[in-house]
Amino acid sequence: MSAFDKFFKYSIGKKQVMGVLGLLLCGFALVHMTGNFLVFRGEDQFNAYGEFLHHLPAFRFIELSLAALFIVHIVMGLVLAVQNSRARPEGYAVKKAAGGATLGSSTMAYTGTYFILFLVLHLLNIRFGILPQVADSMEDYGIVANVLANPIWATFYVVSALVLGLHLSHGLQSSFQSLGFYDREYTPLLKKISILYGIVIAVGYSAIALFMLVKHGQGG
Repeated sequence: MSAFDKFFKYSIGKKQVMGVLGLLLCGFALVHMTGNFLVFRGEDQFNAYGEFLHHLPAFRFIELSLAALFIVHIVMGLVLAVQNSRARPEGYAVKKAAGGATLGSSTMAYTGTYFILFLVLHLLNIRFGILPQVADSMEDYGIVANVLANPIWATFYVVSALVLGLHLSHGLQSSFQSLGFYDREYTPLLKKISILYGIVIAVGYSAIALFMLVKHGQGG
């Protein structure tokens, strides 16, 4: 068996890969959010940002790479969950005794599963414009406004932002620990940073959805 095969045979190897993927996706979530903050600057600014991205020579490659990151992250997360379940058939009764569990850490499987649903619906909404159907000539700002002007969709995006924030409130810390960044002195600080990061993500994405609802919803 090669070193590569051994690396992925044991959960430690998969966890390290998950750590790298997790950090990349955490970075993407923050960059994507800050880019979307341009909706606060107005339609022209947001559309100009969209045009810049779409005309990048490597845009298609970046888009496919992100899709691959998400797919591998999801698949490996499911594999690790099954492995952990088989290794500890008694469940996680020891968590209370061990202490340190947070709402984010204890709900990772549920929030991760929910986010798979969100990704599918988000792509159908924004990337392909299928659910709330959009005109072919509609620009990026118009597509986002078309979706978030609907209170049901806006609520869905706010809930999804809160779920994402909860997931990442532990995910960032977990990614670093999977890569070996574990120290009795610094881990509590890393835990606080991870929770703060999750709050920033939840509030930031929620603010975008609520802003667009107020501005473009009925009576807006």
